[in-house]
Amino acid sequence: MGEIIIQEINDVTALQIAEMDCSPLPKERDSIYLNFYRLFRDTCLVAVNDGEVVGFALGMIDQTSTSHAYLNYLFVKENYRKTGIGKRLLEQFEIATSKKGCKFVTLLTGKNENIEYYQRQGYEKNNDLDQFSQKDAVYDYYYNTKKVSLLIKRV
Repeated sequence: MGEIIIQEINDVTALQIAEMDCSPLPKERDSIYLNFYRLFRDTCLVAVNDGEVVGFALGMIDQTSTSHAYLNYLFVKENYRKTGIGKRLLEQFEIATSKKGCKFVTLLTGKNENIEYYQRQGYEKNNDLDQFSQKDAVYDYYYNTKKVSLLIKRV
């Protein structure tokens, strides 16, 4: 493994993400992943090793309250996991959003191992999902498909 560089997403790396097998993330690359790049590129980061994308963090700043950022996807290729890449992507996402005035980063996850990972990074579990109305796309996406935990961190 060469030197891993964390950088902002660009045309080349966005297309690499669209081609990646991002299991267990849903196969929504054309509709979701590229749209994050198109709409929120200033809060989307990639980890690159010798020109190859090996991980990414895709998120956005709340459009109604710029004090909140949302991390929608954090992914590292399986053979690069447990090397600190996810932590570096997460830290850089937090720095990038705090520079834009965000005070909190919020995320949703359903896997216990992910919850434990984020808690080790300073996130606190908050299962108060009442803030999401039943018409909210995030709530509907997860509703009845898995148990969801809301985690938040002050940045």
